[in-house]
Amino acid sequence: MSDGEDQTPNISDVGSDGEEETSAVDSLDLPKVPSEPQPVIPELYSKFLEQQEKSEDDPPETPYKSKYAARKFLRELHGLLATELDLRFRALDISSTSSEGESTCSEPTVSEDASQRSAGKAGEDSSEEATVGMAGEDNSEEASVGMAGEDSSKEASAGKVGEDSSEEASVGKAGEDNSEEASAASSTCTGSSSGGGENVASTGGLVDLQVPRNILNMLLGHLHLQLGTNYCSTEQTSEGERNLLKAYEYLTPYRKSSECILGFVLTCNQIGYVLSNRMDHKKSLPYLKEAEDVYTQYMTTGEGLTRTPRGVHELFVPSLKSEDGIAELHRGHTHTLYFLAQVFKEMDQTDLSAQYCSATLQRQLKNGVEDGYDWALNCGTLSCYFLSQCRYADALYCLAASSCMLSQQARQVQSAAAAAAAAGGSESTPTVSEDNQRTVASVSRLWVVYAMNLLDDSKQEIELLSRLSEEEVAAHLKMREIEKKRKDAAAAVSAGSEDSEAHDNASSDVLKSVQFAIEGTDAYVKDVPTDYVADFDQARQLFLLGQRHIELARKYFSLDDHCTDYVELIQNHSKLFHRLAVFEKDSDRVCKMHRRRADMLLGTALCLNPQFYLHIVRQLRFEAAEALVSLLDIKLETFDRAKEAGEKIDQKLAKKINMLIGQAREQFEAFYKSLSDLKGNMPETLSEDIARPALLCKFHIARLHSKVITLNPAQRIQNLKVSLQLHKEIVEQCHKQDDLAKAFQVELEISREMAILLPRQLDLLSKS
Repeated sequence: MSDGEDQTPNISDVGSDGEEETSAVDSLDLPKVPSEPQPVIPELYSKFLEQQEKSEDDPPETPYKSKYAARKFLRELHGLLATELDLRFRALDISSTSSEGESTCSEPTVSEDASQRSAGKAGEDSSEEATVGMAGEDNSEEASVGMAGEDSSKEASAGKVGEDSSEEASVGKAGEDNSEEASAASSTCTGSSSGGGENVASTGGLVDLQVPRNILNMLLGHLHLQLGTNYCSTEQTSEGERNLLKAYEYLTPYRKSSECILGFVLTCNQIGYVLSNRMDHKKSLPYLKEAEDVYTQYMTTGEGLTRTPRGVHELFVPSLKSEDGIAELHRGHTHTLYFLAQVFKEMDQTDLSAQYCSATLQRQLKNGVEDGYDWALNCGTLSCYFLSQCRYADALYCLAASSCMLSQQARQVQSAAAAAAAAGGSESTPTVSEDNQRTVASVSRLWVVYAMNLLDDSKQEIELLSRLSEEEVAAHLKMREIEKKRKDAAAAVSAGSEDSEAHDNASSDVLKSVQFAIEGTDAYVKDVPTDYVADFDQARQLFLLGQRHIELARKYFSLDDHCTDYVELIQNHSKLFHRLAVFEKDSDRVCKMHRRRADMLLGTALCLNPQFYLHIVRQLRFEAAEALVSLLDIKLETFDRAKEAGEKIDQKLAKKINMLIGQAREQFEAFYKSLSDLKGNMPETLSEDIARPALLCKFHIARLHSKVITLNPAQRIQNLKVSLQLHKEIVEQCHKQDDLAKAFQVELEISREMAILLPRQLDLLSKS
């Protein structure tokens, strides 16, 4: 029977002809006395669940005590099920032989794909805690999952499987038959003859062929899932992976049945998580995709239309009936989408990662958000994808939805605090945890990124338009309008289906616009630009937005506790001023912006010890020097205009220029000297990551020497000689390292020209 047609019987419906129906779980219990079966399976599994619940209260010094205790019950239960399965094999072989080969298979076998995908996994060495009685120790390629090569733990009963590898294994030995008839081990077969009945009876009465053997496979599959999860939770990943792969093999034939769909999805998720954690993303992807496909088929064409999925514990303890199996399955599918988003991100497939991230966020809102702070951070991070696509409206919407969720969480904390205060429990007043405070600050940083990116892209757009003719500008603006309409149409289509999931649109190269079922986003997007800004007022709105969120982020990312993050916020603040200055036409105000940049960067650099934060101090000094150079260029432009107009030299302005030259040169020289060793010697060759900044420092220093304003000819000549020497050093350095010439192409060309022009200028000054 094919997987899609698998009609797995309800465990509670299984019974013997002419007898009162009993639970299949009860019928599978191994009795100590054949005529009086004992309910061992529910009892052992209940004890496992009891120990599992206690694990949350384990002390730090023994964090896995209860999990180890729970594992013992799982191993004992595994021994019972493996023995029962082995006896079924022997009975089927006897029955098949006695009935002259006339038998009918009525249950699916383990899929060839499942056995191949797990090839080589079952043979991994187990940890110290690993039980000998694990399934899947059959190393042949044709071994069926129904075969029980499972040795038992020390606590196993006398009927448990042994490790005898000889052909004359004991009764407890799992059938490792590799012949053509071995496929019978993976299905429930029936055959009758008088001789066969006698042989079945000779097994001690433990085998009841009226109970479908697929129930045993389901139980063993779910048991391996619990064992694998248990091992992984105790940091025994290798053994955990081996059990999860066995669970995958057992459950694959029944993956579309209501009894196993939930266990199969959880198994695939766990395998994908384990493999992706060890950076094996390509291997984890097929398991996660299969979990996604099986869920989709089950919910659209399978039993999901008529039957509710059964819980993973219900097979062992029928009384533990799941209250809402479909909700558990939905949560499992949400985790599948989340893992797929992470895997595609690590595989640098950003479009697919964004699709699955959006689908995960939508499903979490629909089915109930478990962690609002985590949802807000993921939603805010999704905005970075839209920014990379220059889709600012979608990026802004993601940030607004993220901030709405954080506001809801803050109100919940305030309500809980108010309730605690009213009850007189001030000592236990709820507060926001440190992790959640970090999340709030991180979302604020994402707002800063939005403001910076839109200002930067607007600057590039202005520079582009300035280089185009009127006809080219008109054509460029027309193409922008067409592209905007296309994006708006895509957003309307996406918003038309509230339950649409991004991953369903497999033919789309990029993620369409998203609409989350969350209220209050309008307050966050009001008056915030979503397109290129063209004037100072619009740019100022973005600047104020970014500056406000920088102040919010600095409440958590302080200099003392989070030095690196604090410095990045200061650098972002400086960049906001730098980008805003492009839209300001008043030169005095632009000068104040650059001065503000230099002051905040230098002030932060002075607070850090170069011995511990050398790289950060270098960055701050270099950026501060660049801010001073920007300020200097404005002053020089004013000075040159006055000089060309024949006006009298402004001594105050000249003094200001020379002061700025000295300050900028000091920072560049400090950066360059930091590259030397303890003896003060500079390296002969510069590493790739530091080569360009180092040459830029030398280039700026050379230029600054040539800009000094002085009426003393000798001083002027001396400054030009220093400048000439530095330009020659740059040319020589690039000649030694060919890779530097490519990275420093523009500045190198200028240095070559200055190496030719400056000697002529020196000759003229000497003659005069």
